[in-house]
Amino acid sequence: SPIEAGLSWITKCDTKFINYKSIEDQKKNGVNKKLVAFQIIDKGIARNNYPVINNSGEKIGYVTSGSISPTLNKAIGLAYIKTEYCNIGTEIFIVVRKKTIKGEITSLPFVK
Repeated sequence: SPIEAGLSWITKCDTKFINYKSIEDQKKNGVNKKLVAFQIIDKGIARNNYPVINNSGEKIGYVTSGSISPTLNKAIGLAYIKTEYCNIGTEIFIVVRKKTIKGEITSLPFVK
């Protein structure tokens, strides 16, 4: 939803549209997942739909996009994860094929 993606500032519910009640509810009560930026600490690239896990191995979300940043010279990406893991600096792990690589939640924009 636009609320999960951090777009509540442009989402108004003063007119009726498809699913407006759900959006209104999310604005009022919060969401259980959010779109966050991350950088990869280990070697590897996260791709669409790769699982994101915590240090206990519990699935906490999934990658929506990932690539190498030529400007930063590191792998970066976006993922929807549970809100309790959304703080900047939080350690996450991404399952890339049969390997688990370490990442960290970071702020946007990637390049400042």
